[in-house]
Order: sequence, then C-alpha cells, then structure tokens
Amino acid sequence: MRVLVFTEKNDYFNNIRQLVFDEDPKLIVERVTECELGNLTLSSPKHVLVLDDRLYHKLNHDCLEIFKKNYNQILLLLENQSEVKKYLSLNVVDFFVLPMDWKRFKISLVQSIHSMQRLSLHIKNEQMINKLVLKRKSDVLFIDFEKILYLEKKDKLVLIHTDHETYETHDSLKNMMKALPKSFLRVHSSYIVNFDHAYRIVESKNKSYIIHFKNYDGVAHMSRQKASDILSNPETHPRLYYIDHKRKE
Repeated sequence: MRVLVFTEKNDYFNNIRQLVFDEDPKLIVERVTECELGNLTLSSPKHVLVLDDRLYHKLNHDCLEIFKKNYNQILLLLENQSEVKKYLSLNVVDFFVLPMDWKRFKISLVQSIHSMQRLSLHIKNEQMINKLVLKRKSDVLFIDFEKILYLEKKDKLVLIHTDHETYETHDSLKNMMKALPKSFLRVHSSYIVNFDHAYRIVESKNKSYIIHFKNYDGVAHMSRQKASDILSNPETHPRLYYIDHKRKE
C-alpha cells in the first residue's frame, strides 16, 4: 500500500509526507503525475489517494473509471465545496476545502491508512484461502485450487496435476483432501479429481471409469464403488449434470 499525492503544491506534498512518516515510517508516499496515478491504481487497488481538485482537468475518463472499480480510498482537496459533486461516483472518504485544516486532515488520513491496511490483510488472507499450501524440503508453494486438475498417489508420492505443471509432495491424499474445496471428490484410493475440470468419463474394464480432462493427456481413474455413488448422485457436483460420461449398458 502507498499514499499517492496528486498535486502541484510542494508544501502540501511535504506536509502529507511528514504526516504519513509520523504514523508509519515504512509507508511509501509518492507525488505522482496523472499517468503514474492511473498506472499505479490499475496495478494495485490498495492505495490511499490525495487528489487536488485544481488538477481535475488532467484526469482523463479512463483514469476516473479505474477509480470507480478499485478499493482506493480518496481524500479530496477542494477550492470550492460544490466541486465535490464531480467525485460522487468515487470512493471519497473525506474532502477538505482550502485553506487546509491539517489537524483534521491528519485524522482522516490516518483512518484511511488503517482501513487500507486492514483491507490489504483481508485480501491477502482471502487469496491464501484459495490456494493449496504445498510444503517441500527447500520451500513452500501456493497453488491456486482452480488450476489443479487432479491429485494422484504414485508410489510414496502424491502428484498434483495442473494444466501446465506437475508438483510432487510426500503428504497423503487423506490429509490433502481436508484442505480442498467441494469441487474436489475422492474417486479412487489413488485419485482426487477437481470436477470443475472433468471433461469426459468413460467406462473401462471391471466397470471402473477413466476421467479425461480437456487439453490434457493425463487421466484419473474412478473405482467401481465410487462411480456407483458419484454418477448416481449428480447433485454431488453441478458439473455432473452435463459432463460427457459414457456408460455401458
């Protein structure tokens, strides 16, 4: 998170930088141009913006549209209170009519910083929830659940198949199943499948089944017992209602 200041007034920028430093010396305060402002807010939705209305004419339509779609909190500096109406569609948390009341500005600035810090933590935690944490000997990987096609037990390893890469772990399928969302079903003693990616189910020998994935050569196997439970209850996963499965009569 950063505090981005859009103004031509050197004294305003210096005052804001000092207020931020007093609150948290680690925070970055940048004085930005209209182009930098648009690029930074597009690349990250977690900044506090201080906008000087005297530069409003430099903000193009695309830049204003970016402000509407992200989480940035905006503090306005106005010469005339009536000008606030131009910003009503944006996330304006406070506005200040010049000359500046720096004491009141500091209160609002600090509140905005704390709010964005909480939001950043929430977004980070939410992103972590949507990932499988894979601990290895030398590092830890975070794999998006939605990128996983299936998990396969092979010898003493579990192979995690994604459409681009296969990862290895010494963890067990039983333990990993506890961390996986509802789209993953245990279909065999050696396989867990993400049915969001299952493309075709074909009956094989001994009434077992092979599960295919679109644009992927690897397949998963579903046991006869699991097939009886899963295919006879398509409400187990919504995709089973329209997945292409061929069953011998």
